[in-house]
Amino acid sequence: MTYINIRRNILDDMPETPHPIEMEEERIEVPDIAPAFAPDGMVAQALGQRYRYRAGQAEMAQLVRQSLIEGRPALLEAGTGCGKSFAYLIPVIASGARAFVSTANKTLQTQLWEKDIPTLRKVSPRPFTAALLKGRANYICHLKLQKAQQQLTLPGQEQTIADLAARIYEAEDGTISGDVEEMRLSGRLREAVTAGRRDCLGRECPLYDRCYYEWAKLRAEKADIVVVNHALLAFNLIMPFLSPRPVIVVDEAHELERYVINALRLGMEYDTIPQFINDSVVMRHAPDKLRQGAMLLNSDLFERLSHKPSERERRWTVPGK
Repeated sequence: MTYINIRRNILDDMPETPHPIEMEEERIEVPDIAPAFAPDGMVAQALGQRYRYRAGQAEMAQLVRQSLIEGRPALLEAGTGCGKSFAYLIPVIASGARAFVSTANKTLQTQLWEKDIPTLRKVSPRPFTAALLKGRANYICHLKLQKAQQQLTLPGQEQTIADLAARIYEAEDGTISGDVEEMRLSGRLREAVTAGRRDCLGRECPLYDRCYYEWAKLRAEKADIVVVNHALLAFNLIMPFLSPRPVIVVDEAHELERYVINALRLGMEYDTIPQFINDSVVMRHAPDKLRQGAMLLNSDLFERLSHKPSERERRWTVPGK
């Protein structure tokens, strides 16, 4: 299922936020795209001998085009094998409008980024730029890599870390994206050299100007089409880090609600505060008395919650009780 959101602030029906996204109305013009799906058209050029005319694909593309021109949302469902990626990408590219394309899983994201978009870039009469943006923890953190080199906390992985550092420092010209999947990092090595929201120092980081995640955001900001996942799309709508775009394509829209809820919900466990307090940065800057007080408050909070009678009392537990 694909949802095409056109020039509509999807926060309209939500409570006001401190920094709501403002969308400027702009007229989107889309040329006739029917020829693109003909036997001698763009799709045929892209697929070569694999081309066959798909009525469902052409019909979906026309519905997307109509939605773009009229400036209204469209909720479309297409069967397996319809070629829906081309069906929504071709009218969006033809319009020249800047767009987010959001997917639920990495399989489709990879297909879009490594196959469909490069293929269309070769045959599209209108040039366009595209960027892939993932969450922060999908990129190597220079500071974490530096610490891993110094601490050598991964027995048996010392040479692997040294080799990784050498590859990165030899490619300071931007030829490496820092994407851990592109560099095929996994397991403990990946954990050692990536940072999540909790341990990222942001602009306070001494290596901020070399941050792969920030570089990826800059590329995305400049691109015509940005491929993201549903969670990142939700974060950008609530706390914008990329400029709003007049077109949002939500592929696998039936999964959107689940991913948005998981991405934006706030969870707190008993160990959350202790883990934060024992972080090396916090230990270095927060006095012992302050950290001890926070630990006591955390214990008291969960002790009280675990004994408070309510229909949700099972949500709160204290370890060992």
